[in-house]
Amino acid sequence: VPDRPPTRPDDLVSRLQQAYEIGTAITSIHDLDTLVQLSVTRIRKDLKYQNVTLFSLIGDELVVMGMSLETGRFMNLSDLTETQNHLRSIKIGQHIIGHAALTGEPVLVSDISNDPRYKGWNQLDPLLQPMQSELAIPLKADGRVLGVLNIESTMVHDFTEDDQRILGLLTGQIAVALENIRLHQKSQEHIQSLDALNKKMASEITDRKYAEEALRNSENRLRLALEASQM
Repeated sequence: VPDRPPTRPDDLVSRLQQAYEIGTAITSIHDLDTLVQLSVTRIRKDLKYQNVTLFSLIGDELVVMGMSLETGRFMNLSDLTETQNHLRSIKIGQHIIGHAALTGEPVLVSDISNDPRYKGWNQLDPLLQPMQSELAIPLKADGRVLGVLNIESTMVHDFTEDDQRILGLLTGQIAVALENIRLHQKSQEHIQSLDALNKKMASEITDRKYAEEALRNSENRLRLALEASQM
């Protein structure tokens, strides 16, 4: 396990190219689980970060969607144990991550030991090094906050405005991808509802036809019986 973060290239152009490639991959995904795992894993590996976590804003809480840790381990909400329940979600406005969601603006903390808002994720894996700096960037679509992307490092002053700028571009693409998946799921649910309604209507029409045919048969038998009784 590294005791310091991987070295990131100083060349902003090459880092932007890497971010572009990640963004292209993100926008081609239509499955939520795949989107989350690819996003946090490639951001960590390709852009040389240590701990990368993606949160979704549900009501007034930020819920863990997935995280890629410096040990190479990927975790989602279902991987957290009962002793880690307190790490499953963060109230909006609380801690560094919740503050980013509340304000809708990135929060860069160069030394988390001096910030009382910090909530440590090194409790997730005993092999993780203590974190020293953090960068939390909200996921926004049409002005709405959908979640937060959180990056951590074992070094103080490890993040710069370039990191914030690059990750800001990616969070925009992740937010759009999340919204597209949500709309697709909603569309599919609507289609399924219409299909169920059509089947129900078809069944009712069939039942009505059988009932009408049975009524006509009954009327015919009654008419024949009346005619026979009058002869």
